[in-house]
Amino acid sequence: MMKIFFMYLFMIIVFMNLTWIVASILILIMTLMMILFFVGENYFCMIGYGLGLDQISWNLVFLSIFIIYLMLIGGKKLYQQGFYGYMYMYFGFLLLLTLMLTFSSMNFFSFYLYFESSLIPIFFVILMWGYQPERIQAGIFMLMYTLIGSLPLLVSLFYIYGEGGSLSMKLMFYDDHLMNFNLILHLGLIAGFLVKLPLFFLHLWLPKAHVEAPVGGSMVLAGILLKLGGYGLMRIYMYMKYSYLLGTLLINLSLLGGVLIGFMILINVDMKIIVAYSSVVHMGLMLAGLMTCSKYGMAGGLLIMMAHGLCSSCMFFMVNIYYEKTGSRLLMFNRGMSMIMPVFGVMFFVSCVYNGGAPPSMNLWGEIMLIMSFINWSDFYYYVFFFLSFIGVAYNIYLYSCSQHGQGYLLKWSFMNGSCLEYYCIYMHLFPLTVLFLCLDLFSLWI
Repeated sequence: MMKIFFMYLFMIIVFMNLTWIVASILILIMTLMMILFFVGENYFCMIGYGLGLDQISWNLVFLSIFIIYLMLIGGKKLYQQGFYGYMYMYFGFLLLLTLMLTFSSMNFFSFYLYFESSLIPIFFVILMWGYQPERIQAGIFMLMYTLIGSLPLLVSLFYIYGEGGSLSMKLMFYDDHLMNFNLILHLGLIAGFLVKLPLFFLHLWLPKAHVEAPVGGSMVLAGILLKLGGYGLMRIYMYMKYSYLLGTLLINLSLLGGVLIGFMILINVDMKIIVAYSSVVHMGLMLAGLMTCSKYGMAGGLLIMMAHGLCSSCMFFMVNIYYEKTGSRLLMFNRGMSMIMPVFGVMFFVSCVYNGGAPPSMNLWGEIMLIMSFINWSDFYYYVFFFLSFIGVAYNIYLYSCSQHGQGYLLKWSFMNGSCLEYYCIYMHLFPLTVLFLCLDLFSLWI
């Protein structure tokens, strides 16, 4: 399998010039280094200088490298037009560095610094390469929501350090301030991560950022940056005493928010906003699974994060292809696209099916594990989860049928062909989603 994977990975050399080949090879080298580092018998590797990897960190670092690699491919048009292509590449590598440091940090204070610094590259990507003048407002929305939500986290970390004398993750097991439940401390520690996910009622920055971001910014935002919130919650709940009351409140809010947003998607006509809101639904499912604090909930949450990172990035890339061909993201102007671009229609169908949780996709295993965690929690949430999964399938069918079937607005153009690079980028999203369906030990052996 690895031989096939690396064969497809090196196919990029056929499509790109020397600069992008160098960037791709650098990311490939870092990927191989990460694979070689992960050799511990207990699924933990100590790198040094306060950095280390367990299986959760390793999976998310690998996802970060892969999505940044695809982000550079997806933004090749910026480089061809001479629109600060090297600066785009620089921000991509800067974002990759901050994400790798965030996921491998073993101290909560350094984790907080890297967590906040990951905002800077994506903020400049939206500001410099966004499509509309409203990108300034979208960037400020994202910045203010995340910074204000993270202030309680910083204050809580200072309090823990003042009382316990350390923020090292290795010493947190012996800190009574985390093991003894404190509601204010608990809310302060998780507030920044709930904004980053985002939780329903805290999600208003996400559609604005996605609509105004370029294709690479949307791919990274949905593929990696939303996972920072889930990763932070996983880390916090490894050391914190669980609250049944607060957990029930967050489960209710995330599932109810997912149902309401699912109905909002069914009346929306902007393809990019539909994909952006579907990210809120998936992250709500993931949060509800994490709040059960069961083994199946944690493993299912990690699977949902990995699968959503690849699938949502692919869907944003394909929506951008349609936007470049037709000049609009509205469904009424993108009808009948399967007659105009038949190969893309098939790939778009696969992406929508995977996003809905159909086999063979990692989303299916993630939802099965979340169902098992809800069975142990309460029968009521079990039925709500099934209803939410049905709504997820419904809006994916709505997106596919409205864009690929019907009377085409652009049927005067009988056929529009995509480039080999676009096919390659889509395939590199869908190939891991399908193959990793058979490799669940990579995501579940840590529990």
